[in-house]
Amino acid sequence: MLILPKLAFAEYKMLSGNIPGLSNTNDLPSFINALYNIAIMVGVIVAVVIIAYSGLTYMTVDAVTKKTESKKRIGRALAGLLMLLATALIFNMINPEMTSLKILGK
Repeated sequence: MLILPKLAFAEYKMLSGNIPGLSNTNDLPSFINALYNIAIMVGVIVAVVIIAYSGLTYMTVDAVTKKTESKKRIGRALAGLLMLLATALIFNMINPEMTSLKILGK
C-alpha cells in the first residue's frame, strides 16, 4: 500500500535515442537497407517465439490433435525461418551489393 503513491506519481519520460539501424538514414537507399535488416531481425525473433510457444504447447497438451498442430506449427516456423535466412544468404552470395541498394543513391 505504501508503494502505490510512488507508482502513481512516477515521472513519464519519452524514449530518447535512435532506433538501432535507423539512426544514419539520411537518404532513401540507406533507409530501405535499414528496414531490410530490421525486417530480417523481426522475422527471426517472431519465428523463435513461435517455435518456443509451439514447443511449450507440444509438451503440455495431452490431446493428439493438439500435438500434431504444434508439430505443424514448428515445421512451418522453421520453414519460414529457413526461407528468410536463405534469401539473405543467396543475395549476399550472388552479389553483396544487392543487399546494400547502392543503385538508387550515392
